[in-house]
Amino acid sequence: MKKGFTLIELLVVVLIIGILSAVALPQYTAAVEKARAAEATTTLGSMKRAVDIWIMENGYPTDSEGVWFYYSTTAGPRVSDDDESLHRSLDMDFNSSSKYFAYTAACDPNECMAIVERNDEDWPYVRVEAYKSKSTNTWVEHCRYDDNSKANSPRVKALCSAFSLNPEYQSSH
Repeated sequence: MKKGFTLIELLVVVLIIGILSAVALPQYTAAVEKARAAEATTTLGSMKRAVDIWIMENGYPTDSEGVWFYYSTTAGPRVSDDDESLHRSLDMDFNSSSKYFAYTAACDPNECMAIVERNDEDWPYVRVEAYKSKSTNTWVEHCRYDDNSKANSPRVKALCSAFSLNPEYQSSH
C-alpha cells in the first residue's frame, strides 16, 4: 500500500482552508477597524476637552481669524503659537497626527470645531465632525463620508459606530 494523500484529500483540505479564510478575513478586518476607531474616539474626546479648557481660560476668539489647534501624537493638542499659522487656511500634514487619522480643531468667534478624518488613500473618505456653538455651548457630532456606494464599508461603519452616530452622505463637491 502506498503512503501519502490522494488528490481528492488535498483538494478537500484546500477547500476547507479557503472557506475558513473567507469567513475569518472580514471578521478580522472589522475588528481592526474597530480598534482604529477607538483611537479616534479617545483622541477626539481629548481634543474637545482641550478646546473646552482653552475656551474657559480665554473665551471665544474675538477676531474673524480665529485660532487653530494642532494635535501631535507626542505632545497632544496644542494651540498654534505663530501668527502665520493663524492667518492661513489649515492644511495639516496628515502623516504627523497618526498613522490612520488626521486631527484638526479650530475656533472662531461663533463656534469651535474638532474633526477626525480617516487618513489613507483608499475610499471612502470618512470623517467625524464635532461642533460647539457659542450660543448653545454643547458639542454636536456628525459622521460623514463622500462615496455613497461605500456607505456599508467597514471603515464607515467602524468610525461612525464608535461615536454612536449614523453615517451621513456628503458630496465632495
